[in-house]
Amino acid sequence: MLNSIPFVPARRARRAWLWLVSGALLLLLLTVGGALASSPNARVAPDSYEGVAVNGSQASALIGADVNDLFVYVYHAATTTWTIIPFQVDEVDASGYYTTTDEIPTFDANDEIAFMVADLGDQAPAWAWLLTSDRLSLPRVEVKVADPANPSNAAYAYIVRSQDALALAPADYVAYSSVDKTFDTPDYLAGLSPLAPGSTGWHPGLEKLRIKKYTPTPQDILDRTHIRIGIKPRILGFCLPTQYLCEEQLAQYLPPDFDLEPTKDGAVRIVGGGPLTPTLFYRTSLYVSSSLDLNALASDPNVCSIAYMRVTFDLRDPNLSANAPATYYDAAGSTDVINGTPPGTAISGAPRSWVQYSGSQGSVVVLDSLSATGGASAHYYRDNSTAGTCTEGSDTGSSGSYGESGTEITNPTGLLHIVFAGVIQPPAAGPIGAPIRSNLDNPLQKTASAQYLCSVADIDGNHHVDVTGDIGPTAGAWSCHSGDPCYLAAADTNHDGEVDIDDVQLVSACFGWALP
Repeated sequence: MLNSIPFVPARRARRAWLWLVSGALLLLLLTVGGALASSPNARVAPDSYEGVAVNGSQASALIGADVNDLFVYVYHAATTTWTIIPFQVDEVDASGYYTTTDEIPTFDANDEIAFMVADLGDQAPAWAWLLTSDRLSLPRVEVKVADPANPSNAAYAYIVRSQDALALAPADYVAYSSVDKTFDTPDYLAGLSPLAPGSTGWHPGLEKLRIKKYTPTPQDILDRTHIRIGIKPRILGFCLPTQYLCEEQLAQYLPPDFDLEPTKDGAVRIVGGGPLTPTLFYRTSLYVSSSLDLNALASDPNVCSIAYMRVTFDLRDPNLSANAPATYYDAAGSTDVINGTPPGTAISGAPRSWVQYSGSQGSVVVLDSLSATGGASAHYYRDNSTAGTCTEGSDTGSSGSYGESGTEITNPTGLLHIVFAGVIQPPAAGPIGAPIRSNLDNPLQKTASAQYLCSVADIDGNHHVDVTGDIGPTAGAWSCHSGDPCYLAAADTNHDGEVDIDDVQLVSACFGWALP
């Protein structure tokens, strides 16, 4: 939830600042999820854009497993078949940060298994089991994913623990290039900004966004994400007037170990950061959140106070990016044709819970929250082709602003919260941001339960496979077919309409089993 970001400890202030500056921009432009949704309301459906992550505390039956022995399958009721889906196991350390060197190498309570809602399947009956060599002793975990507003709208995945050499799904939804700092998916390509042509450094933001889903010749629609900081310097004990820093100037204040390399590039998502600074790139969306103790920054002996902060998203001229006609929408009902001409009525007021940019290339719904313990927050919007200054429009990207919007805070103090999320959508002739915002504020319901194959051999249902209640009745129904007086449905463990050798073998193999 947007109002539940935890406090940043002082020892992490430097790291949080890094991700505040980087994460803010990383998200403002781009966005998160799975297969692209044609309807934002289709939360649990084949066209859902949302991802799912299940941690070890939710799937406790898997704790202690080798992470290489975990696989995710879905069941298809119409064909009674199983299919492996793209997934990844992300290790998380005791502090909540994504890592490749977890202090607990096996799957633990913090670790996560991620997959996409769009890939989910049907609920499998207890007798429908994906057979692996170690199936008798090891459980599978059924994950139910449901729409909180409509719990009957649900789909399922099954996490299987097996030492068999099971093949992985061939699809890889995301890819990160450390060479040119790009995040590439079938739906979009986003790139980080160089400080200057030929420079080896990178400012904290994005400078490239191509929506690849809806046009055969996608073009970069983004000028740049912008960040503005107003600082009152202190010289010889005196506080000077506010000096505004653009992203190019901010680079020199970043720590020397500044690095936006993600922790892991998996099949489903790219992950980085931790509980205070999670960064998650999916096929169609992105989530970034950060917190910063401004008091720690203002305590710098060369700084009197933080006077201003702004984070914004700025398009390229739609006529130059083949994205015209382009339109701006927001949660307050404001609209504007993005053409570099200021709107007739100022678009201002309270910060927006979502804004939307729609053009011929596609739509980007940006959901952001920027707030501080103290200070005055407001919505920022500028559509003006005239080049501005660091405090207003900017020459750090292309001249002028095209639908540039975000949140600004005057005299921010205390704890600064930053949450950004965005979703790539088809071209739209009207606002579509409200249901996407609602989805972010109301996470999907996830329940995980352990299931055991030998439970189907428990004919009498006493959670123990024994002679009297299970082996005896199965033997008594031997060779009986469905419809015969001797047929015992519970003994037909594979539900093939006959109590045969397969059923007898399973019950015999499970002899002595008791539910853990």
